[in-house]
Amino acid sequence: MSSFDFHNDSESFKTDDFDFSPGGRPPRSPLPFILGGAIGLALIGLIVFSLVRNSLDQRAYQSAHAAYLIGDCSRALPEYEKMLFAFRLADFGGKARLARFEQAECLPYQQAVDIESQDTPAAALLAWRDFHRDHPASGLKSAAHQRVNELFLHSTPQSLASNQSCEALKDLLANNVIPDLDMNLPTLLFGCGLLAEANGDYPQAEYYYETALSNNAAHPLVPEIKSALASLIVQQAEAMDAPNLPPPVPSGVVSPGSTVVIIQNDSPDALRIIFSGSQALIEELPACADCVDFTSDPPQCPEKGPIGTYTLAPGDYDVVVESIEGDNVEPFSGQWQLEDGVEFYSCFFIITTALP
Repeated sequence: MSSFDFHNDSESFKTDDFDFSPGGRPPRSPLPFILGGAIGLALIGLIVFSLVRNSLDQRAYQSAHAAYLIGDCSRALPEYEKMLFAFRLADFGGKARLARFEQAECLPYQQAVDIESQDTPAAALLAWRDFHRDHPASGLKSAAHQRVNELFLHSTPQSLASNQSCEALKDLLANNVIPDLDMNLPTLLFGCGLLAEANGDYPQAEYYYETALSNNAAHPLVPEIKSALASLIVQQAEAMDAPNLPPPVPSGVVSPGSTVVIIQNDSPDALRIIFSGSQALIEELPACADCVDFTSDPPQCPEKGPIGTYTLAPGDYDVVVESIEGDNVEPFSGQWQLEDGVEFYSCFFIITTALP
């Protein structure tokens, strides 16, 4: 039992546990226990909050990432923004870091998508060039290629070609912007050729047309490209006042519905023959190894060189014959009327003249 010692002249008392006399030991404060408990509860709360935040981040990132993988950045970007705006103590699962990285790729990707709907196909092509150039290892690369492929599929050659997109052709190829080059590159080259021709740059237009044809001889646009190239070559020959090309002579009959032209190359140069009319045809004839140049018209065709046989639709044609090898050989140009069911023959040779 505790003992108490009371003094008449004192205002204090003491027990075995506490000393309430002046200068004695004060009672123990409950504050440390309260603070410790509060800190513990706070730590538990932070842990629970972090676990919940991490779970929410996981869920939000998976949803945004699924949209990212299919190139649906219009859906992914708001989810990335909402996720990154949320408070978190730390990015324990690393999802915020991934979301920030993918958001940085989605922004220019979506910009290119928006340009597709708001501007020309040529402008969209340049926007995709910028995306591929700035993000060469992007996870959106496959989706971007699919968008560009769709762009080509639903656009005309003329709409894909602008001064800027044609000038950027090498850049487009270097950054691997254009998928399925066999199908899509000739389309762009054709558009650039039409644009160059409209701008009066005929040599550049011819280059674009010829490159398009050499890129894929089986392309669906080949007939149109050949027609444009043949017409362009005829225009250039006429503009330089090319010597007249005499019409071929009838040499036989063929089945109705067609006409056949037989051409023999009796010159030491390889020749290119261009037909522009009911049907566009551009052919090459190899050189004659045993032939020489003439200084005047021979009495008749030497009939020594390679022969080309060309079946055409009957009609009126502008025809140009030019040397592939000789820079100083003038092209010849003429208008031929090729009748239905008739076979024609012509030979070509080179006549040299002394310079004045």
